Amino acid sequence: MSEKKLIVPLVREPKAKKSKPARNHLLLSLKKNDLELDFQCH
Repeated sequence: MSEKKLIVPLVREPKAKKSKPARNHLLLSLKKNDLELDFQCH
């Protein structure tokens, strides 16, 4: 379950980088926070 969650963002990142770098950076920050929360939960 968590593996799928990690794979999807990795696939979607490159497209976002080309069109909106600033927005992608924000998304990366949110993802990082999500990952940290996941680790805390486990």
